[in-house]
Amino acid sequence: MGVKHSFCGRCGALLTGGTFCAGCGARGKGGPQPQSAPERAAPALPSPSKATLTPAPELSQTAPPKTGSSRLLRIFLYVVEFVVLLMLLALGSCAYIAYKAKKRVDAVQQAYKEDDPAGMIRAIQGETSNVNTKPPDWKPAPPDLPSSPAGSVPLKASLRLVRAGSDPIRGDFESIFEVDTANSEFVHVRASEQYPSGNGLERLLSGSDSSEKAPGVRKTSCGRTILRTDLETSSENDESFCVDRHETKHPGMTAMEVSKAILQTLKSAGRCNLTTRPDPMQMLFKSLKHGDSGSGTTSPLPYLMTPPGSEPPLTPPISLAMQRADATDLAYPVLVNERQAELPVVHVTYRYPGRSHDSHIYILDDPENPLILAAQADNGHLWQMVKISWKKDNAPAASQVEDQLAKNGRARVYGIHFDFGSDVLRPESREVLTEIAGVLRDHPDWKLAVEGHTDNIGGDASNSDLSTHRAHAVKDALANQFHVDPERLSPAGFGATRPVGPNDTLEGRALNRRVELVRQ
Repeated sequence: MGVKHSFCGRCGALLTGGTFCAGCGARGKGGPQPQSAPERAAPALPSPSKATLTPAPELSQTAPPKTGSSRLLRIFLYVVEFVVLLMLLALGSCAYIAYKAKKRVDAVQQAYKEDDPAGMIRAIQGETSNVNTKPPDWKPAPPDLPSSPAGSVPLKASLRLVRAGSDPIRGDFESIFEVDTANSEFVHVRASEQYPSGNGLERLLSGSDSSEKAPGVRKTSCGRTILRTDLETSSENDESFCVDRHETKHPGMTAMEVSKAILQTLKSAGRCNLTTRPDPMQMLFKSLKHGDSGSGTTSPLPYLMTPPGSEPPLTPPISLAMQRADATDLAYPVLVNERQAELPVVHVTYRYPGRSHDSHIYILDDPENPLILAAQADNGHLWQMVKISWKKDNAPAASQVEDQLAKNGRARVYGIHFDFGSDVLRPESREVLTEIAGVLRDHPDWKLAVEGHTDNIGGDASNSDLSTHRAHAVKDALANQFHVDPERLSPAGFGATRPVGPNDTLEGRALNRRVELVRQ
């Protein structure tokens, strides 16, 4: 009997005795088969280790684009993107320009609504409507300063106040006020003011009978009498100096300061009412706007038609509700008798009828002389007293210039005044020039360098030239008017290159505008 073999019932492969078929892995079936049964040839299956894997054909395969076509396509897309970007930038610029134009038009309309010609000018120029109305960042005054002698200014003959400021219509200016008479009945103040020439409506309103014009500057000089009784109790103030350009006397009103009663009320109650008079130029604008050409309260005709030499009528009164802005005094920086000092001031705010911004004034906290030392109007008008000086009673005529030159070899001189933007000496400079000439007579061996210094308003070249010309003007005045040997004086100009104060404040610029004398 032959050997029996078993075969897989699924694939027919020879079963070698294992439980599973080596060919297909099926469990083996049946038993040994008789030898007589015809043997089947098992299909040859490839060994897994020798199987060859053939990659399946890709479903879709396109030929890569030609190199030239791809490059042109990329360039075209770049061009399209660039054009779209330019269009977006143009649209954005147009939208921004339209936005800025609308804001400017709105600002002009708001200033027109508030009868504010200066605000309209600023808006047309693109400036903000509340320019220059932010209060200065002055620190609180020491508690003992208001009661100390260093915190007071005497209202007496020889008191000189130098006011510097900026106006959006008239430009920068510097005014000098000097008390030439102070008795028990009245105080008389002489004012010398200068503005850039070509001031439009202000020049029209002021007339030209007593004005003295120079290239680039308009000069005025006038006097004002203030009654002592008004300085005690008046609740009305009129700050118009040199508008009508002749002697004025307005009974019932104060000028340059508030009354003692107003200061006392502000300190005790924190608020009070003060009556003032509007600017004639603002009155003219308002009358033109409302078409009032007759004799109404806003008509400027009574003012404009005043005969020369006659005092024009006062503008209509306005009542202002004033209130104290700070609980304590502020320390006001100013030059007092040629030295840097601080004075205690009461900060007060008020708002003109129909206006949208507050105005500010700073009143010297001196019950005997409540001077208005600074003011910031909502229309951009800004001024500060930057220099205060007076002659001391029964004091030796000691020279500060001589003292500084002897101790330090250098003296800063702030009492020399020039015409605005010019090297022409103002008459108020004579007192200090006399002092310098006396020092040189007392010290015949001294030779001095005369240095001119300016603030940074204007270009570097113009400031350098201006300071040089001013130094030569001082030398010439000392030589020609006071007979000082010109060989003892060496003039030089430094422009704005050597500041001693910040140029972003009025008081800082006042410190930088100076003449310095240096022993050689």
